[in-house]
Amino acid sequence: ENFLLSRCGFDSVRLMRGYLNNLGGVLVVAMAAAMTPVGAHAANVTSARGWADASHTRLVFDLDGKPNYRIDRRVKLQVQVMRDGQTLVDAEVLNDAVITKNAIARIADIDVFVGDEHLATFRADGLIVATPTGSSAYSLSAGGPLVHPSVRATLVVPICPHTLAHRPLLVSDDASVELILRSDSEMFVTLDGQYGRDIQQ
Repeated sequence: ENFLLSRCGFDSVRLMRGYLNNLGGVLVVAMAAAMTPVGAHAANVTSARGWADASHTRLVFDLDGKPNYRIDRRVKLQVQVMRDGQTLVDAEVLNDAVITKNAIARIADIDVFVGDEHLATFRADGLIVATPTGSSAYSLSAGGPLVHPSVRATLVVPICPHTLAHRPLLVSDDASVELILRSDSEMFVTLDGQYGRDIQQ
């Protein structure tokens, strides 16, 4: 299967009322908002642990009062999963698209193309393609760098690579990133930790 990821541009952000339970809630709202002309707003109510923990806080915004906020525009990725020319998944992600092992612990061979250029064939447990916003999520745990959200880049981060030569990379966010699974490993693709499906060669 082929995975085509490209920058889908900046989304306008609008204020809205509601509850924010955790960081996963932000991603759920972001995925839902991507299918509508209405944007999403997340308030910074982080705890000392750094998570968006507002389970007991109601976030109410007075849209008629004086503005006391700033708009922070974030890049998302347009993700397509394709097999034999047929599109199986077409979605937008705010953080990352992750290809990882399914049930059997077997290494995978994944070809990576940036634009029309073959970048490398990664032998690893999986691969993460992330936005700068997602650089502080799974990508960071896999050894990827922290990237400021204003940086126009896409992260390509191998998960437990078989060789030390395969390190995390930053590529221009105006180039498409295509991943092709070359091995018969049982793999799974997950989008923003919210949606997933099994994939095959």
